[in-house]
Amino acid sequence: MRQGSYWLETAPPGAPAPPPTDDLTVDVAVVGGGIAGLSTACVDTEIGGAWERIRRS
Repeated sequence: MRQGSYWLETAPPGAPAPPPTDDLTVDVAVVGGGIAGLSTACVDTEIGGAWERIRRS
């Protein structure tokens, strides 16, 4: 039985995201890129909200 995360063990590292250049005004700030946060962002988009994903570089 696998104990670790297959994704963490096999995914290539992503390129660092540049910091925002301007102030942001959002309804929802999604921290990371997990299923719960991105699902929340999708629902927020459907109801006309503005969101931004924040991740570690």
